[in-house]
Formats: sequence, C-alpha cells, structure tokens
Amino acid sequence: MNVFQTQGRSLRQQDGEVTRAVACGRAPCSGADMPHTGIFGPFEVEAVNSAEAPVRAEPMPAGLIHHTVARAGRGVRHAGFTLIELLIAIAIVGILSAVAIPSYFTYIQRANRADAKAVLMDATQFMQRFYSLHNGYNRQRDGQTPVELPDSLKKSPRNGAALYHISLSHVDATSYTLQARPVDRNDPCGTLTLNSTGQRGITERPAKSGMTAESCWR
Repeated sequence: MNVFQTQGRSLRQQDGEVTRAVACGRAPCSGADMPHTGIFGPFEVEAVNSAEAPVRAEPMPAGLIHHTVARAGRGVRHAGFTLIELLIAIAIVGILSAVAIPSYFTYIQRANRADAKAVLMDATQFMQRFYSLHNGYNRQRDGQTPVELPDSLKKSPRNGAALYHISLSHVDATSYTLQARPVDRNDPCGTLTLNSTGQRGITERPAKSGMTAESCWR
C-alpha cells in the first residue's frame, strides 16, 4: 500500500527546550501527484512505502543552528591576561631590570678597566727599555729628545674609540708615573696610575665612589 504524504519540520521553543513537530503543507496531505507547500518552501509529493519509509536527511532550520552554536559556545574560556597578572609581570620585569642593568654596566666598566691596566703594564715595559737604551727615563742620550710613548700605548683599547688616554703624568731621569684617564668621568675608579717603582694607585675618582686602589687594581 502506497501512501502519499508530506513532511515538514518546524522549530518551537518552550521552557528552554527545543521541540520538533511534523507538519504538512498548507494543502491537504492527500491525493496523488498533488504538489504541496511546506513551512520551508514548496516540495513535491513523494510516494513511499508505509512499511519501509526511508529517513530523509533534511537541512537544519536556522533557528536550531543558532541554538546549537549558542549552547556549544557556553563554558568556553577565552585565553587572556587579567590586570593583576599584567601588573605582576611588570613588577617582576622592573625588579630584574633594577638588578641586572647596573650589574651589566659594572661588568663593562671592569672589562674596560682591565684593558687599560694591560696597556699601562706594556707602557711600563717600554719605559724600562727606554731607560736601558738612554740611561734615563726622560730624554734620549743626546739630551735633547724627550721620551714619548708610541701611538699604540697612548690609548685603550688600542683599536677603535679611546676609552682611556694613556700618558706620562711625571717623568725625570730616575722616575716616572704613568696614568690612564677614563673618557667617562663617572668611572668609580677615576684615573689609574702606575709609577717606576711598581706602585699602583688611583686619582681623580668621583666623590662618594667608595672605591680604593686595591679594589680598582684587583
């Protein structure tokens, strides 16, 4: 026995639950080859066997799609930072910067100072060789030409921009004093000095630096 029927789907919201109802078109659900119009548009009558009526996949109504997406979106936590978390991160960065940046500059100053001390030691060797050749620190054997440091010993580092200027602060026939004056006047050790007897010292250090000759030459 063949039965002619039409099926349409309608969506109704009652008490928060979605119900589905089978609805015929506006025309009576009877008669062969009779076109019908459903809720979602016109469709044709299809003859099906009542005993084995196939299940046809129908498009989901727009209202049901919106309800499904809305329910699926509930409970989803969007990733992000709260204001407290952001403030904590800024505080941590500030503490690390307050500790790390001064330590970094102190390390750089110490490295530059070590290079200046190395140049002073080389200048000392030059002065000893000069004394051996001319029997004095201040002039050559002719008695007219004064001692002068070579260009390679006049600054530190030897290549690039000068960070320390190396010079003779005092020289006579039997003694001399070399000095390494920093370009940066804020260097806590100030000017490094080294004399003919091997005595190491500092001069022109900034006020309240608290540095000693022993700590600067260590």
